[in-house]
Amino acid sequence: MTTLLSSMCFRLRRSKSFWCLAAFEGIVGVAFPILNYRNNRRYLQEIPLDSNSFAFVTLMVVLSAVLVGLFLGTEYSDGTIRNKIIVGNRRRQIYLSNLGAAYLGSLFLCACFLAPYLAVGIPLLGFYQLGVGAILLNLLTAAVLMLALVSIYTAFTMLNQNKAIVVAVCILLGFAILMVGSYIYAALTAPEFLDGISVDQATGVLQQEVIPNPRYLRGAMREVYQFFYDFLPGGQAIQLSSLEVASPWRLMAYSLVITLASGAVGICCFRRKDLK
Repeated sequence: MTTLLSSMCFRLRRSKSFWCLAAFEGIVGVAFPILNYRNNRRYLQEIPLDSNSFAFVTLMVVLSAVLVGLFLGTEYSDGTIRNKIIVGNRRRQIYLSNLGAAYLGSLFLCACFLAPYLAVGIPLLGFYQLGVGAILLNLLTAAVLMLALVSIYTAFTMLNQNKAIVVAVCILLGFAILMVGSYIYAALTAPEFLDGISVDQATGVLQQEVIPNPRYLRGAMREVYQFFYDFLPGGQAIQLSSLEVASPWRLMAYSLVITLASGAVGICCFRRKDLK
């Protein structure tokens, strides 16, 4: 399996699409602190280094889908998987090596954002306001979340032989993950009361009043939404990007559950798949 993983990493290093994604992450990593510094000077704001330091998490929800779809999607079209099986490799080893290479590639893309962000951001914006321990814990949470995302995309990619469909569906799935997380976040942050206006029937004068928000989540329904906000990758990505993670260890546990479940389903189905 080590040989398979090494060969996949070698292929990844020679992938033009991979380096294009890395360049994009690097450009965004440089742009964020420069824009924040300009806003600080122009509008007399105090945007700290922390504010966008984890923006790569939401970006990677989609970019990891692009990476896995383009990189692993060629396994069928180039006949690579069939050749690996012919020379005696087991399907489980093939699956895990592909997952491992895609995960390492995703971590490298995260580093391509963070390295220039810190190199440019620290001189312009200063150091983190959060403690180093909290930052490292959030980075670990993000790394485990990347594993869950890559595991989901790998399971779908390894079970479909049409590269075009794989890439399109993986990208759509990435956006769907973010949309679901945004919807849950909006529901949880909806205000309990709304400002309303009523008309006094006697005087005809407009009066401002506070009315209950019918969409405000209460009781068990709020707990259900909070669970899915913590459990689903989209909700975790939003929490990390905004540095509002209340329980990193719980999020990591949920990500590991998703990784194991999607990995088990993917391996079982791939072992039974008819490779044409």
